[in-house]
Amino acid sequence: MLKRVQHDKMFSMTGRSSKIHFTNQFIPVDNKLISVSQFFGENKSFMAQYDTLPIYKACYDFLLRMMNVITHFPKEYKYTLGERIQNACIEAVVSIYRANTVKYKSQHLKALMNQVQLLYLYIRIAHDIKILPTEKYASIVEMVDGIARQAQGWLNSTEKPRESEQVTT
Repeated sequence: MLKRVQHDKMFSMTGRSSKIHFTNQFIPVDNKLISVSQFFGENKSFMAQYDTLPIYKACYDFLLRMMNVITHFPKEYKYTLGERIQNACIEAVVSIYRANTVKYKSQHLKALMNQVQLLYLYIRIAHDIKILPTEKYASIVEMVDGIARQAQGWLNSTEKPRESEQVTT
């Protein structure tokens, strides 16, 4: 059963689908009218959408690849080493999201670098106990290297002081 509810003639919500359809260009926020684009961050002055970042795309592709690879692990490793790899991949994606949403990113980027180091370790173990063939191991390590380089570059760019922030004496 779908119901249509109107609130202050600003937007309407459809029942089960929970989609919001805007009938006006403004939303009331703190007794002010704010444009829809400002409210949802479509303005150019807002942060980039996390899912359009190259590092996010690379990390997400890596997560999907590892999910597929782990399905072929032997049962004795699938729920131990495989689960740790999956969790590290997911935490890396979450760290990218968190780093993109806050002003001071270095804490989250350092957490991302930590997850990347754990991934290197887990993948090396999987290769050493011969559950990852050398060809897959090489391509997986290349993907992790790409993520690590992007994360380190992002961390370096956030930690170096900008010219406008430097104090001249």
